[in-house]
Formats: sequence, structure tokens, C-alpha cells
Amino acid sequence: MPFKKARIAIPALIVLAAAAAGGSQLWAEHQAHVTVNETLANLPGGATGRYDDLHYNLFTHTLRLYGLSIARAGQPQIAIRKLVVHHLSGDGSVANPFRSRMINLVGLDLWRGTDHIKIGDGTAKDVAILAPGMPVPAGTPRWLTAPEDGTPIMVGSLTANTISDERGMSIVALSLAGYQSGQLRDISLNQYADKDGNTVQNAAATAVDLDGLDRVFNPARYTPGAETWTAPRPLLGHLEIAGLAAKDAHGDSRFDHLTLDGLTGRPFLAAPEPETVKTAAFARDALEAIGIGNATLVNLTAQDSRTAAIAKIEHISVTGYADGALGRFTIGHVTVQQHDKTTASLGHFELSGLNVTTLLHAPADASMDQMVALAQNGGAKIASFQLTDAAVPLPDGGGTVTLKTLQDSVTYGPSIQTDMSLNGLSIPASATPDLQQLLQPLGVDLLVLSAAERGSYDAAHGDTHIDESKISAEGLGSVSLSGTFTNLPRTMPTSDDYAAALGKTGIGAFHLSFSNETLVQKIIAMLAKEGGKTPADITDSAHAAAAFAAAALVPGQADAGTQISNFIDNPKVLTLTAAPAAPVPLSTFMSPDTLHAGQAALNLTLSAE
Repeated sequence: MPFKKARIAIPALIVLAAAAAGGSQLWAEHQAHVTVNETLANLPGGATGRYDDLHYNLFTHTLRLYGLSIARAGQPQIAIRKLVVHHLSGDGSVANPFRSRMINLVGLDLWRGTDHIKIGDGTAKDVAILAPGMPVPAGTPRWLTAPEDGTPIMVGSLTANTISDERGMSIVALSLAGYQSGQLRDISLNQYADKDGNTVQNAAATAVDLDGLDRVFNPARYTPGAETWTAPRPLLGHLEIAGLAAKDAHGDSRFDHLTLDGLTGRPFLAAPEPETVKTAAFARDALEAIGIGNATLVNLTAQDSRTAAIAKIEHISVTGYADGALGRFTIGHVTVQQHDKTTASLGHFELSGLNVTTLLHAPADASMDQMVALAQNGGAKIASFQLTDAAVPLPDGGGTVTLKTLQDSVTYGPSIQTDMSLNGLSIPASATPDLQQLLQPLGVDLLVLSAAERGSYDAAHGDTHIDESKISAEGLGSVSLSGTFTNLPRTMPTSDDYAAALGKTGIGAFHLSFSNETLVQKIIAMLAKEGGKTPADITDSAHAAAAFAAAALVPGQADAGTQISNFIDNPKVLTLTAAPAAPVPLSTFMSPDTLHAGQAALNLTLSAE
């Protein structure tokens, strides 16, 4: 019997519980209507709101609103066709903001002034929002601040699809994760386009300081009393952009891929307005304010519609830049085309170890001479640079100037060690009228130059030691120099004290050589042709002049004239050597009264091989 009664009682209890739950559900839905109605009735700033239908599920804590709209002064602000809020809690205050585990929406329209944005559907998880009228926490980006509509202060994740505005902008998909207090863990978008033809296939960023980026790069944030900081802080951890195309009134540009790591920055001293960013003062400040860990740009193309010129760059990279110090900068394979013809090209350019920090921190009113002097005294340093396969056309179809390689490396220490080389600089004789006038009589149509220099510089004393400095003209000959020079000027040639400083330069021991290939023979042939004589006549005249030239150049060497004559007969190598007991001041050679004494002090000898 007890069991039978129990069997009867259990269904009754279930029915009773269900009835109670149903009553609770009805009461909860009624309260939801009341709460939403009160909220819409008390919107700040004269805003009004309405909805078509509302449902609330007590057991899943899910609120569904249909046809929600908010307007202000007769102008629409928000319209949502369907809004679903899961597990809603909080009262919207700063201490206890509205929170939801998940928000789903369909058909969102947002109006901000003249802007009207549409979102097809979206989902947000782990959201915290301040109620309308609540003060906005510090660190919230201005563009995200909406005290009259409610300000989001935390978003675990958000996805939105089919975004557009009335101006022709569209985004297929947008997602973000980990937003709190102006900081965003990651964000990405797919298929951006606007009415002007600007497009982005996809973009993604991580570790984004939204408020910091806005404070640094938004001119509107440069107001009296605005938040600032003196040392660059992290603004962006990583950025990738693929397939960007941009258009303006003067042409268009595009690239395949951009990556950026470790962007840091501080607010500029002046707002980044169009009229300020063009000034030298802003450029110096910007170089101090912004830092980059790494950046790479792949396949950049820029077209100028005014000239029909197209520039293509396969690769640009920056590694480790901060406060005027650059780790490495490279550009790979550049071409410039006009009317479907390549007009200029560059195979590779690389610069490393650049440091101009001292120049950036120089007084703002420093003159150009002062800046150059500062650079020469260690204010500008470079570890190495390299340039390969450059070609620049001459105007009017006069040929092309080309360069195979140019490179230099510098090692800093008690003395500065340098090693420079230039190979394959090809210059058509028609490059300039003066060059053509010089080379054409020699039968040279193309001048091919190479150069190399190794040496050291003692910055403390201005002393230079040249291991070897050589300039070669292919097929013609070469000039080489080695030696020591003291007290080299460290001021600009245009400065008032340059001449006096140059006069104190000391000439130490040196070797100056000319190695002939065909240049001497070409000169003899040219002089013979121009004078209507034979090469032998020119050679005989040169022998006669050799004695006078030797006496003027090397007065202390009895056989100097013989050495020159031997070189004329068998032009291979002619060398001038100086072996002074001490460096001879250059000023000694600037006056006729001391010229011969200077020559004697140099202890010059001339020899032919």
C-alpha cells in the first residue's frame, strides 16, 4: 500500500513542480519585460527605444529580443532584427557591469552621425558592457567609447559577417578575441573593399594596444592635457596583411604580403596632421618616437597615372629599428617601367648597423654645418652597405649607366676600419658632353670603372692610414695609393676654418702608382692624329719634356727624367714614393716660397717598371 501511494504521489509532485516552474517562467518573462522597458524608457541623452517581441527563458537565462531599435532626436542609432543574450547578469554599473556568456545578433544597423554600418550576423562571447551613462574606464579607445549607448569593457571573442556601409565599404568577416581595457589579444578580417577600389584580401594582428595606437596616430587625441608617455611602449605585437590594393588621385599601389612585429611608440610632440608631418622637425621626432622589431613587404607595385611610370619592388625588410638605430634594411629587385619599357632597375640594396641617435637628439636649432660636423665626429655610424646590379638610363636614349656591385664595411673601435669596393661601373661616353669630349678621341665608347679602398681612421687625431686605394678603368689602366695622412679636417669644406684646417693636414709616407694597359698608347695615337704627326714624333717630344717634368716633380732625384723616359718607351708601371722623416704640412705646398722645401722634405723618388 505505501508503494502504491508513492506511485500516485510521484507524478503529482512532478506535475506540481512543472506548474511551479511554469509559474516561475511566466514571472521571469514578465520581469524581463519590465526590466527591458524600464531600461529603454530611461536611456540618456533623450534616446528612445522599442522592440517588437521579447522572450526570456528562466532555465537557460536566455533573453531574445526581436525588432529592437533605439533613436535619438528622431534619428536612428541602433536597429537589430534579432538579439539573443545568454546568461545575462549584472546591473550595468562600473562595479557590476552587464555580463553575458554569449550574444547572438542578426541584422544589425548602427548609425554614427552620417555613417551607417550594417552587420549581417555576429556572435560575441564572455562580454561585459557598461550601462548607458556610466563613466568610461581609462584606457578605452575613443572610437569604442559610447557612454550614451553603453561601452564594452571586455569581450572574450567576437565574430561578425557581411559588414558594409552606405559609402561602399564591405567586409566579409571580422573576428577578434581577448579584448579588455583597451588591449586586444588578436583580430582578423577577410575581404575588405570600398567604393574607391581599395581592397584587402585578409589581415590579422595580435597584442594590439587599441588605445595606444589611437593616442599616437589619431590627430584628434592631441588635445591639452591628453595622456602621454615619454618612452615608446608596445603598441602592436604582430601584423599581417595579404593582398592590399590602394588607389588615389595620382595612381594606385598594391602588395602581396606585409608582416610587422614589435611596433612601439609614444605620442609625437605635434599632432600628425598633413601640414606637420612634412616638416624636418616632425621627421626627427617621429624617428625617436616609433620603433619596429621587424617588418617585411613583398611584391610592392606602385603606378603613377600622371607619368604612366610603374615601380615594382620584390622585397623590402626592416630589422630592429629604435631611436635612430637600425639593425638592417634591405630592398630586393627594383624595376621602374614607363611605356612598357624598363627604365631603371636595382638588384639588391642592404644597409646594416646604422646609428644616428646622436643626430636625432641634437639641439633643434642646430645648423647644417653643425649636424655634419656632429655626424663626422661619430654622430652617424654605419656597419655596412651593399648595392648590386643597378641600372639607370640616360636621357634622350643616350645609353644606360650600370653598376655590378658597391659595398662597404666599417668596424668601430679606437680606430675606424673601412673596406670599400666598387665593381663594374659602366658609363657610356655619351653620358655628358665633357666625358664624350674626353673619351671619344681615345676611341673609348664605354668607360668601365672599378675601385677598392682599405684603411683606418683615428677619429681622435684625424689621422688616416690607407692600406690601398685603387681606381681602375677597364682596358685603360689604374691608379693606386697607399700611405699615411695626419690631422685631416673634420669640418665641412664650406666652413670658414676649413682652409686653415686643411693646411695642417700632414702628408706622411705614401706610394702613388699608375699601371698602364692601353691608355698611354691611346693618348700618343690621339696626339699624333690631332697634330698630324707620327706616334714616334710624339714619343720623342715626350722624352724631351720628361727631364723638365722630373725636375719640377722630383728635384732631388738625378735619374727621375730617365725613369719617365723608360716608362714612355715601355709603359707599364710608374710609381712616385714619399719617405719623409715626419709628416709634411700641406700648407707647405700652398706657397711658392716653401714649395721646394716641402718637396725636399717629402724625400720623393720616381721609378718605372
